[in-house]
Amino acid sequence: NYQDHDHVSDRPAAELLVDRANLLTLTAPEMTVLVGGMRALNANAASSPLGVFTKQPGTLTNDFFVNLLDMNTTWDKSKMCEHFYEGRDRKTDELKWMASSIDLVFGSNSQ
Repeated sequence: NYQDHDHVSDRPAAELLVDRANLLTLTAPEMTVLVGGMRALNANAASSPLGVFTKQPGTLTNDFFVNLLDMNTTWDKSKMCEHFYEGRDRKTDELKWMASSIDLVFGSNSQ
């Protein structure tokens, strides 16, 4: 999930991510690719599993997007934390992935 350790905000994390992209002069598609690549590489704070939608973490792949958009996965809020989401196999209900709201934005926003 998006974290700004220097400052606490009541603004939505997705809005903060867009602001950060703007400060870095990145377009929305560039930020999308950057986040997807970082998730695939497992470059998360404190080794968080959130958004690491791959069976081969540390390898630069498009697995983040492929698995995020997989129609065999259903996404629901986690019982563990209201800010987390669980990606479960549609047929078996087996837990496949954990996500933040930021991760799911990339699956729901065409821009």
